[in-house]
Amino acid sequence: MLGYGWRYALAAIADLVDIGSVRVTSDSFMIRAMDPSHVAPIEFRVPSAGFEVFDVEGEASIPISFEDLSKILKRAGKKDELSRVRWPEVLG
Repeated sequence: MLGYGWRYALAAIADLVDIGSVRVTSDSFMIRAMDPSHVAPIEFRVPSAGFEVFDVEGEASIPISFEDLSKILKRAGKKDELSRVRWPEVLG
């Protein structure tokens, strides 16, 4: 997915929830969250085949603010791509 597609998907999630969990495994990238009233669970999953390159060893799960991430991705253009993320560096 290009940055532009992620922008709209994550903006839709951010409209429903503020904070959730991102889990990355060798099989997929998954977001799980619950709306503030605890009525609607949100699950957004992209299998590894949905990426041009998806090279993951092990798995990682981190909490994330979708509102903040949505603000960052609003700067993405149609031709922008998400760059490689190294989870150990993100987790510090």
